[in-house]
Amino acid sequence: MEIRAFLKSLGTVLSARRRSMQLTQEQLAERLGSTAQWVSEVERGGTPSLEMLLRYSEALSIPLPALLEAAGGGPSLPPEARALMEEVRDLSPAAVKVVTATARALKESGVARVS
Repeated sequence: MEIRAFLKSLGTVLSARRRSMQLTQEQLAERLGSTAQWVSEVERGGTPSLEMLLRYSEALSIPLPALLEAAGGGPSLPPEARALMEEVRDLSPAAVKVVTATARALKESGVARVS
């Protein structure tokens, strides 16, 4: 699945789950420690960080692998990405920030290239 299509699908899944829990964007934003504007952006296909995906998973009571699979990204994720998600799942929020920052630094440095 192409990344933009996946993000749009992810936004649709997140929005549907939020509405099924009868939460407004403002209420969800409060749970996430974010803003309603940001929630709206993600629901329209914006790119959330790994940390924010984990927060969504917790706030919406849906395991991250199930969330990604519902959006159409679960089965097509490389085994390495699924393994990383499994490792990150039980980390503290502080440790998730470190992993996210490290991944971002690798991406920005050009060391990690998507093939």
